[in-house]
Amino acid sequence: MKKTSYDLFTILLERLVKSGLPLVSPHAKMIWKKEKTLIVKKKKLDLSRFKILCNYDKKAFGFIRCQEPKEIDLDEFRKLKDKHLISDEARNQWWPSAKEFWAYSIRDFFAFTQPRKIKKPAQGMQTSIKEVIF
Repeated sequence: MKKTSYDLFTILLERLVKSGLPLVSPHAKMIWKKEKTLIVKKKKLDLSRFKILCNYDKKAFGFIRCQEPKEIDLDEFRKLKDKHLISDEARNQWWPSAKEFWAYSIRDFFAFTQPRKIKKPAQGMQTSIKEVIF
């Protein structure tokens, strides 16, 4: 995509997309840095529409949209570790007895040039934010 098209698309997304997808640090930043290509959640969510990728530290990283989720077991979770970058320690802390998960491949990610501050951070362990305010 040409830079001018990319910039125009980003402006449109800024006007249309209000909801956010919070991830525990440093996972949102790893997507922004193109290190992480898969999001894993315990619950099945609709991430097929664009959301603002953010963390619990009042930062937003860009606009993200995922493919339809794939249900995976613990063995598949371990095989995909190089894509989701979730350590065994973190998995045990977040989902101690979980044996099944939902894997979301990133379909599109339009990164901000630099992370942007948001006024209302995610609270607790939310799976989404209704409205992200810059």
